[in-house]
Amino acid sequence: MRRKIYYWTKKYVTQESLRNLIILIFAITCLFLNKETLNIKKVLSDAADSSVFLTIILLVITTLLFQIISNIVLKYSEDDAKIYSDSKEIMKKYPLANALTVEVENEKNKYPMEELWASYNDSNPIFEVIDDENSFYQPPEQISKHFDEIYQAHAKSLVYNKINIRLKDLVKEDNKIKLYTERVKFYDTLVTNRAMDLKWGNGYTVRELYEPGPFFTPLKESKLANHWGGNGLVESNDGFFALTKNPITVSIEKNMYNFAVTGPLKVEDAINKKTHRIDSMDDICRALKIKVVKDLNLVPDEQIDGFLEHIVLTQRNLLGIYRDMAEGGKPHYLYYVKIPFSASEVDALYGKKEKNANDPKKISWISKDAFKNGKPYNKGIVYGGKKYKMVDSTIGLLLKCEEIIRKNINE
Repeated sequence: MRRKIYYWTKKYVTQESLRNLIILIFAITCLFLNKETLNIKKVLSDAADSSVFLTIILLVITTLLFQIISNIVLKYSEDDAKIYSDSKEIMKKYPLANALTVEVENEKNKYPMEELWASYNDSNPIFEVIDDENSFYQPPEQISKHFDEIYQAHAKSLVYNKINIRLKDLVKEDNKIKLYTERVKFYDTLVTNRAMDLKWGNGYTVRELYEPGPFFTPLKESKLANHWGGNGLVESNDGFFALTKNPITVSIEKNMYNFAVTGPLKVEDAINKKTHRIDSMDDICRALKIKVVKDLNLVPDEQIDGFLEHIVLTQRNLLGIYRDMAEGGKPHYLYYVKIPFSASEVDALYGKKEKNANDPKKISWISKDAFKNGKPYNKGIVYGGKKYKMVDSTIGLLLKCEEIIRKNINE
């Protein structure tokens, strides 16, 4: 529905149409309020004397109202215009994809994430990273030609361009997993993975052109930006799990709950400072540690290097690598980490963080008992009797974490 509202607003809600509507409502209201004592000659005479003044006032008012109404409508409907919110319809396009399956109360449910590797199926792999620091992703010519048009779909989001790490390929060889990486600009993600279902040009969409189904293009052949992002399940030392609610300024999943630590691997944190490339999985794990510390504001920046030894996060903490169906197969990592702070201590530290508009306002903590007994509903998960609204891919990954925790407790 919001997708339809977005396109209807873009097409029909113009300054002229809104101005005319408000003037009409104003005139009818005046006529109704004064119908008992209305003197037509006096009204026309007064209108002639004050027409210029009234016109200016009405122009200012209607222009302001137009901007306010348009901004509100477009901001709240922007997500659905860029990516379909109906994950069942998305999964229908990829029936041959290896969809994430989670068992809840003896019922198996599928979610729009394709498993590339999962620790619960392969608990002790050997990771090898082959990083090409000089290779940059280049979008298809068709995307480049319509870059400005597609990018405008993010007009109501607060976005910054940055060089990220692109997962170019994942290859399994016996007990070894090879990760091939290169570089990609975030803006290229915005006009590919983050605008899969936006109509542009002559009604094209990125999904129909480059990922039409019934399976995903292999990573090494994908035409999309595919920056490597992901989610971290954070547990406090007193047994609470952290979630945060996205502000409305983020590029996707506005006003939705998510893992407390999300987003791309940062190049500056992952590369070896001498070689300027990622040399091993240890470099990636170190980058994930830094992200946890910075996102939650656990220590000042100048103390991060010395503090990292207090956080245990190795490749054994990695739970899986997935491709998000909604985002055209964009790769995601999933990991678990326990931090040496209580929930209340983290709240105090996070409260002191100098936040930008894209930072969540606060952290929501879920007790371990409530977390391992979370129940999905059609728009999120219920923890401890409270509903947390989230997209289906997040629902699936959180339920998979819940399944793993229940299994470990039982064992």
